[in-house]
Order: sequence, then structure tokens, then C-alpha cells
Amino acid sequence: MYEDLKEKDILVLEYIKEHSGAKGYPPSVREICKKLGIKSTSTVFKILNRLEKYDYIRKDATKPRAIEILDKGVSSENIVGFNSEVINIPIVGQIAAGEPIFAEENIEEYMTLPSSYVKGKNCFMLRVKGDSMIDVGIMDRDYIIVDSSQINPIDGKIVVALVNEDSSTVKTLLRKDNKIILKPENELYEEMVFEADQVSIMGTVTGVFRVI
Repeated sequence: MYEDLKEKDILVLEYIKEHSGAKGYPPSVREICKKLGIKSTSTVFKILNRLEKYDYIRKDATKPRAIEILDKGVSSENIVGFNSEVINIPIVGQIAAGEPIFAEENIEEYMTLPSSYVKGKNCFMLRVKGDSMIDVGIMDRDYIIVDSSQINPIDGKIVVALVNEDSSTVKTLLRKDNKIILKPENELYEEMVFEADQVSIMGTVTGVFRVI
């Protein structure tokens, strides 16, 4: 069945099919390395190129991590829940005043998600610390998806705000009497009120991703 493939090629191909069927999108190169005990990402890239050469998969260079399975009539369309269109979202470790959010030094890693999960073109992810937003379903250690193009949202939106050019926080945005109110969604916490020039909105939260 796989006469033109090496043993490790077959393992990678089978894992791509398994992962795609279970989660609806293909694994990242790092996930393949971890699952199969491959030390070098370059080895995985070579395997993927070989799988494409022999028409077992098809990659789309315009879409990060997009892999379509062509193996012996088992196309991605036949895998329940599969979506070949995926996107890499940077996970940002910290946000600082005057620094581009997407600067390489701010990015800890990338998370691969189906593109249908992501609203907006300039999105990043942050890991939540604390329980101040639990009443809207944002828990400690969740990952939030943030659209950095939405920096002037209407009241009631959940935002990532930079306060006094120093610390970032996730809160519900309100405005009153030329003040900025950052409202927690947990009755144990009080609202924080600031002058408008003390707060910079870095983006609007558009989704939550939880690893269990």
C-alpha cells in the first residue's frame, strides 16, 4: 500500500489522518515531532515534502499548516469534521507600551486553529491569569483570542487593556463621564476607574480556547 514510503513517512501520514479526524484540522510540525519522538522539525518538513511528492498529501503554501489528505482515495472531505483551512495564531507573552504586539520577542509560541474559529485578520492569543472574568466563562489559564484591529469597541465588549503603560488586563469595557471603567465579571472584584489617557485598548476578545 505504501511501497514508495519509508516507515517514518507512514507513521507521519497515519498521525496526520488520526489528528485530523479527531480534531478537525491537521497537526502542527511540532505536534508531529512530539507525538512520534522526532527531534528535528526539519526532518518532519522533509517527510511532508516526500508525502506531497508521492501524492499522499497536498500542502497549500498560502495557508499556514494547511494539509489536505489524498491518500488512496481517503481525502480530507471524507474525514468527519475535517477543515483543511487552518491558521497559526501567535501566543503573546506580554504586552508593553510602544512595542508592536507581534514583535518576535513578544511571541512565545503559535497555536494552530481552524480558520473558522478566528474572527479578524490581526489576531493574537493571551493566556489568562486569575478568576476575575469567570462569570462570562473566561477561566484562569484559558487562552483568549484577541482581535488587535478592534481598538475602539463599543461599551460592553471584553477587551485587553494596557493600564498606565505598565500592566495588561482582561475586563469588560465601559465609559462614563469621560472615564474608562474596566469591569470584572466576578462579584468578588471591584470595578477599576481610570482617566481616558491612562488606558490603551490593545484589542477586543473574540474567543476563548481551553486546554483540558
